[in-house]
Amino acid sequence: MKNIRFFLLSSCILDIFQLSAQEVALDVIEGGVINLQGYGGVMIGKELPPSNVKGSPYLFDDFQSGELLLTSNKTIRGIDWNYDLFNDVIIIKNKKGDLYSLTSALMKEINAGDRQFKNTNISGIGIVEFIFECNNYDFLLLKRHWLLKKDPSYIEGLDFGSRDYELIRKYDLFGLVSSNSYELKSRKDLLAAFNEYPELKQRMKEKKVSPRDLEKLLNFLRTNC
Repeated sequence: MKNIRFFLLSSCILDIFQLSAQEVALDVIEGGVINLQGYGGVMIGKELPPSNVKGSPYLFDDFQSGELLLTSNKTIRGIDWNYDLFNDVIIIKNKKGDLYSLTSALMKEINAGDRQFKNTNISGIGIVEFIFECNNYDFLLLKRHWLLKKDPSYIEGLDFGSRDYELIRKYDLFGLVSSNSYELKSRKDLLAAFNEYPELKQRMKEKKVSPRDLEKLLNFLRTNC
């Protein structure tokens, strides 16, 4: 897995963060982000629910406690955060309830409990959640979260339908094999990702494993990897 780990974790180090070690330690002691603007973030004020949108642009229903690793290799601990899928930014909330927007390009890693997210810097993939790592094969299963935006269905002449936009959470699965990425939409895609592992590919065929059934896929990988 060394090639894949290097491929995912390596990124151009952005030398734009000039905070001292003492300032970073102060953030840790306070248990929150004191001034994220110093990290390249922008304050966006208090959270206000949009009036004409159903659903949330955030990945999580509630802000999650976690640890953020920036591309400068500075770590911020004890933060409350969420991922704005619509704008592709990390939203961090301090103790006062102030919100800061941090572009995802400045994020290297972030976690929420045992859920781990990384910025792959792969075009078309971006931030992904790590779902499963095969120990015996050079394979990572990744989930990319995104939003489906549905336009209002209101029909003026009939006075029928909804005037609201609707945001629906979706996800795509990706497999990384020997540093090559494969979008996994169908059984054919999944089998193609394992071309260099014919024995495992054959077992997938026999078990009729498909990415459309994520739980069955995970059970297969846990058993065979």
